[in-house]
Amino acid sequence: MEACGVLQSWKRNGWDVDYTIDQSLKWHISSFNAKSSAVPAEWWPQINRWLNKMGYRFVLRKFTYPASLKANDKLSFTSWWENKGVAPCYKRYPVAIRLSNEKRKEVLLTGADIRKWLPGDSLYDDAVFVPANMPEGEYELGIALLDPISGQPKVKLAIAGMGKDGWYNLGKIRIQ
Repeated sequence: MEACGVLQSWKRNGWDVDYTIDQSLKWHISSFNAKSSAVPAEWWPQINRWLNKMGYRFVLRKFTYPASLKANDKLSFTSWWENKGVAPCYKRYPVAIRLSNEKRKEVLLTGADIRKWLPGDSLYDDAVFVPANMPEGEYELGIALLDPISGQPKVKLAIAGMGKDGWYNLGKIRIQ
């Protein structure tokens, strides 16, 4: 959204910032171009509320998976996501699962299309194959939404637990 004027002129003209914010959220705003202008100090609470609602904000509510499996097996999982924003994501960022330990890191892409995760709840259940040559051992299971070009984590989830590398740790899994 690019609005008429800047926030300072809205204030100077006596415009109701709460009404403007609420209407833009109703119309599923994804982003706002403030034209590099300052935010009136007393409007920061409203602006922060706005920023926390516009666009998409993915929360991983639940993720279930087996405690152990064998190489070349399917790693089946169930997941419950909530988009707490007011709009879908318009870019395809692959949802990936990573198995990692001191010896190996393996990134497994799911078939999820996050562009279909509208505001509210989305259930996504799937399975990915563990490579046949995966060594036995205990692995950290992680999840991330990746940049489709670099293959690196791109989208921050609205949850705690992001590692320095951008992956979210889900727990341990054993490959037998």
